Amino acid sequence: PELMDVEGTLRVDATLTGGVAPALAHSHFSSLTLKNAVVDSFRGENQLGRRPSVAKDGCDVPLHLFLDRDRCTLYRSLSSESLHKRGYRSRTSHRAALRPTV
Repeated sequence: PELMDVEGTLRVDATLTGGVAPALAHSHFSSLTLKNAVVDSFRGENQLGRRPSVAKDGCDVPLHLFLDRDRCTLYRSLSSESLHKRGYRSRTSHRAALRPTV
């Protein structure tokens, strides 16, 4: 709740490596479980039972869950979308701009 308010939006992505417990072996299930925990914490804090929305694009708080064997790390992305998704170099004028070795 310190990172966002009920009116905000969030997105949770997950990356899993080898050795993860079978119950968490599906990245979509793991990200959904984390998303539910985050929004439920908002429900418990406000009396109206309101919760933040989920947005795949343009969210306020993008979270990334990284599971590796018995270790879980949660990151908050501060850079939002990748540069190529934000239009960086969307207007290249010549072929060498796409291939730095040319």
